[in-house]
Formats: sequence, C-alpha cells, structure tokens
Amino acid sequence: MSLGYSMAMALISCALFGFLLSVQQIFEYEFHRANFLPIGFAIMAAGMAVASLINASIVKRYGMRLIGHAALIFFTFAAAVHLAVALSGHETLPTFVGLQALMMMGFSLVVGNFGAMAMENMGDFAGMANSVQGTISNVIGLTIGTLVGQSFNGTTIPLYLGYFLCGAVALGIVFVTEGGCFFVARHAPVVAGEA
Repeated sequence: MSLGYSMAMALISCALFGFLLSVQQIFEYEFHRANFLPIGFAIMAAGMAVASLINASIVKRYGMRLIGHAALIFFTFAAAVHLAVALSGHETLPTFVGLQALMMMGFSLVVGNFGAMAMENMGDFAGMANSVQGTISNVIGLTIGTLVGQSFNGTTIPLYLGYFLCGAVALGIVFVTEGGCFFVARHAPVVAGEA
C-alpha cells in the first residue's frame, strides 16, 4: 500500500513539475501576457491553499480515502476537460487560469491524503518511509515532469496531455493498490499491540 500510494503521488508530482517548467512559456508565448504571470500564478496557487483548508476541516468526517480518491478522479477529469478545451482551440487566459486553479485544488487534496495513506502501515518506520517516499516522488516527478515541460509547443496541449496521462496511470495504480475498488480501504491500518 505504501508503494502504491507513493507511486501515485509521484505521478501527480510529474504534472506539477511539468506545469512549473512550462507556465512561464505559456503566459509569454501562447497568451502574450508575460506581465500577468505573477497574478495568474497566485490565483492558480490559491486553489491549493483553499483545498488544504477544506481538507483540514473535512478529513475526519469523510476520511482520507473518500477525499483522496475523489480528488484524483476530479483531477484527472479536469485534465481531460482542459485537454479538450486546448485541442478545440478555445483555450484563453481565463480558461487556463480557472481550470488550472481547480486542478491545483485536486492536486492539493490528492497529495495531502495520499501521503498520509502511504504512511498508514509504516508504524515505527514512518520517518524513514516518508523520506523514501519524498525522494521517489521528487525523482520520478522531476524526470517525467521535465519531459512534459520540455514538450511545450506553443500551446497548453502537451501540458494537459501529460496531466491527463499521469492522472489516468495514478488512478490505475490506486485501483490495483486498493484491490479493485475506490473509496474503501482494502488494508486496515496496523494498530500498536496488534502486530
């Protein structure tokens, strides 16, 4: 379970690194609004802050799996919608900023909850496991994210194709990790004294 959620997080990190490596080019070359980058970036990043606050207030009520799995499905669906908008030639600065802000919300909910689920059964090894998880996420995320960022072709299509593919593969990994279902834990967490 720890490996599955770590790999899913790594794939979602790919999308974030791809975004960070291409956002400046998108503002400058697709929208010709390089001066709007700081404001646009702040609006998009605000989605992450809002999602973190929401997650903190609802996670005890609904649980990590319901929130994390729903967020991953939302993230992947939003990527598909954004890819369709880009492929149709209707991408504008407002659609880019608005849809990206929604995707950043999904990203924040996925990473926060998947990180906790990856550590769920680690017990005494949680500190070391968290370090390994962070390393895996960053190395895989940076490697594939760099490929996504370097594929910029003057449009947002490569970015959102990367987002969608990473989200779809992450969904597959979570599906296998949870034994063929979403929203329900296949593995109960190990409780001290029961191991």
